Amino acid sequence: MKRNILLLLLLLIGYFSAEAQRSFSLEEAIEFALANSNQMKTAALDAADAEARINETRSTGLPTLGGTVNYQHYIDLPGQVVPAEFFGGPPGTFGTVAFGLKNNLTASLNLNALLFDATFFTGLKAARLYRGLVATQNEQASSDLRYQITSSYLLILIGKQQEAMLQKNLENLEQILAETQEIYKEGFTEKLDVDRLELSLKNLKTEEENVKRSIGLGYYILKLQMNFPLDEEIIVTDEMDALLGTSLVDKTLESEEFNVENRPEYAVIKAGEDLNKINIEVIEKRGIPSLYGFGTHQQSLQRDNIFDSDQPGWIPGTIVGAQLNVPIFDGQVGKYQKQRAKIELEKTQLQLNGFEDAATFDYINALTTYVNAKNTVSSRKESLELAEYIYDKTQIKYKEGVGASLEVRQAQTELYEAQTNYVTGLYDLLVAKVDLEKSLGK
Repeated sequence: MKRNILLLLLLLIGYFSAEAQRSFSLEEAIEFALANSNQMKTAALDAADAEARINETRSTGLPTLGGTVNYQHYIDLPGQVVPAEFFGGPPGTFGTVAFGLKNNLTASLNLNALLFDATFFTGLKAARLYRGLVATQNEQASSDLRYQITSSYLLILIGKQQEAMLQKNLENLEQILAETQEIYKEGFTEKLDVDRLELSLKNLKTEEENVKRSIGLGYYILKLQMNFPLDEEIIVTDEMDALLGTSLVDKTLESEEFNVENRPEYAVIKAGEDLNKINIEVIEKRGIPSLYGFGTHQQSLQRDNIFDSDQPGWIPGTIVGAQLNVPIFDGQVGKYQKQRAKIELEKTQLQLNGFEDAATFDYINALTTYVNAKNTVSSRKESLELAEYIYDKTQIKYKEGVGASLEVRQAQTELYEAQTNYVTGLYDLLVAKVDLEKSLGK
């Protein structure tokens, strides 16, 4: 019974440990970041705000209806001086007459409607263009986030590959050290040979610790970019070879045609240019007359005693009309607003031209770097295979007593250098591939 309980506890511990860790491929990490990062959540709010702005602009063209209730109580009714003879008094004398009643209650409904305003539809068009601008900005933010996640993910993979190579080297070196110590005990080698191997082992262990810390930092950066809980563990599941795919032999990516319009940044600048043009149009149309209609219906109650039904009741009043606003002279404000808007348009067009040149250069540079990285990896792979062959032969000679420890030491150094160069080359190739895809707007 106790054994079954213990087994159940072990299974539960294993389950909760697995739950505390999340595994992510590169695409899964990107999808998680796109759904959870504060950057993309802010972008979604910007899109919602742009939609609300369209509705707000559209609403300004709809009729508005409002009601008012006004109550006035005169403590002292205002009077008017009039000739006394109007009321039978002697000529040449004057008296005071009060007009009105002490209580006045008025309820009214006011209707206002836009009949014509040239800037209304242009403003609505501008709001829709702004929505498009926000959408393209969100695409750019998504592209940038993909690039950031990929770079961080690759740093972890390169660290893991370095760690695996170091562990293998440590195992080999520990075995050689153990064998050399036995040979030293037999008196067939010098203490200096043992000391050299121990120093190499110590340096490798220090390097392994540094790589582990770098991997830990890489995980922290990745979780930060993904907006993943920093106190929870994650596991990266992709391998470098899988991400490289057929990059070393496939030329599809480098043969793709470059088109600057595929870049999300281009769409953002282009949308800004369209908005500047609309802004000029709005300013120009402010000089066109606008027409508004209005209507008011009210009911007035005037009594000395507001609750005395024997006194006069509600008095209706209705009025309808239209108001034509004709701009005549605005102090040249519109002139200089238009001048500034044109300057902004020219600046945006210069920005667009500059981006086209910069994007073309980015593509050429990324393509060159990618091709060079492929050639470098191929060359370094051959160098690594040769270094491994030399190291293996040197070990055999040393164990058979026909080789010097210095040769082993030199072969180790060359092997470690070849391993580092190869792994670095793989990372450079993956980064170059990502940069080339980004320059193509993929």
